[in-house]
Amino acid sequence: MLRKVKDYIEAHRLVREGHKVLLAVSGGPDSMALLELFHRLAPDLGVSLHVVHLNHQFRGAEAAEDGEFVRQESERRGIPATILSYNVPAYRERRGLSSQDAAHRIRYALFLQVAKKVGADRLAVAHHRDDQVETVLINILRGTGLEGLRGMEVRRRWTRTGRFYIIRPLLNLSRNEITGFLESEGIPHRLDKSNLKAVYLRNKVRLQLLPLLEEEYNPALRDSLLSLSALMGDVERYLVEQTRAAWERVLLVQGRGEVVLDREKLMGEPAALQGRLLRYALENLLPGMRNLTYRHIRDLQDLASEGRTGTSLDLPGRVRAHISYRKLHLSAGSTRKEGKGEWQPLTLAVPGRAALPGKGKKIAARLLSREDMPWPPREEKEALLDYESLSSPKELTVRCRRPGDRFQPLGLKGTKKLKDYLIDRKMPRQERDFLPLVTSGKDILWVVGGAINDRFKITAETRKILYLQVEKEESRRISGKEMEDV
Repeated sequence: MLRKVKDYIEAHRLVREGHKVLLAVSGGPDSMALLELFHRLAPDLGVSLHVVHLNHQFRGAEAAEDGEFVRQESERRGIPATILSYNVPAYRERRGLSSQDAAHRIRYALFLQVAKKVGADRLAVAHHRDDQVETVLINILRGTGLEGLRGMEVRRRWTRTGRFYIIRPLLNLSRNEITGFLESEGIPHRLDKSNLKAVYLRNKVRLQLLPLLEEEYNPALRDSLLSLSALMGDVERYLVEQTRAAWERVLLVQGRGEVVLDREKLMGEPAALQGRLLRYALENLLPGMRNLTYRHIRDLQDLASEGRTGTSLDLPGRVRAHISYRKLHLSAGSTRKEGKGEWQPLTLAVPGRAALPGKGKKIAARLLSREDMPWPPREEKEALLDYESLSSPKELTVRCRRPGDRFQPLGLKGTKKLKDYLIDRKMPRQERDFLPLVTSGKDILWVVGGAINDRFKITAETRKILYLQVEKEESRRISGKEMEDV
């Protein structure tokens, strides 16, 4: 048993020397096997251990006894333990969740806190082969895609960024193998009697459905489901690679509370990737998003494919999708109200930077010589201006538009209403009030992402050049390398 588990850990690179592993131990048979196996393997693996246990407060004194049992067994092995207790029933009622969903959310949130506190890199959980069979079957019953057919991953990223991973070192062991190991080694464990009641879906599948299907339809059903899981894992990994590349092609903006996709490029991707890209965009917009169904993704695909500018769709979690010409906007939280600025004016020193609230971007200002200036400037992110012609050259302002704003777009002989300029550019109404403008005194210098003011363009007499550039905050851009959980 030790050799089998060690080989599995090494084959899947679940830990590295120097890691600290947080062991999730309930006190039941599976988790006690996990505790004992890691206790014995830790020296060879070069890892340190810490145990975590959570009393969900569903079973009164019996659950409290489980916690004390885990504490004693951990201490007996010389492993530090953190024993937690949380009123999950009250949380369930507040949030209107099922018992299992509420317990899952609280458990992993608290375990992550412990992992960070003790410096753990991995959370090891005791899922095994039979759990995988049940998971795949449950996903089929619920109506799943390829990801659900894959079942549980042996190793997956716990947080979207950082070093934390959830690992399943026992996923190649059967329930019978684990039970046999405990009996042969005389390892004590606790029994949760609720697991013997056909109340929850997983218990019904384990106690009723699987035995029926094996007896009446396919004696080798477990092996068939595991083979399906392995095959779908290969397919899923391939699609993740394809989605990584597609994400870089379709993503325009990833900011605070907003994701913007190029709808034409999105709809040009294979149908198999469109839904995955939309689901991933929503997950990044609102991590942990629940109640998102196949129907929601299909409706969103239809909106991206057929929607006219201004059409919108409401999704779970107060997410709104809307179309603006070639863009699909996804925004979380309250709907923006027309006519009310999103942020107050910002001061932009020269040289200096100003962060744009809610946009995941900054505007940088600096002075250049003619020899150093980039040419031609990229209108969507750069502007070059005659610095000495500005009315307030040392300190600029970044603001939203105001009633009556006018400026002289580059190349025009006279001024034009800013509103008319934006309409001509086909900018949607909901975006106009939040468009940054760089100003000097009363003069609009640059409509960010658009034209500069012709009055301040560079000429043959220009000696000092003001260079304005939109910079992305790197932490807001989602790269393909972060897409392991697509």
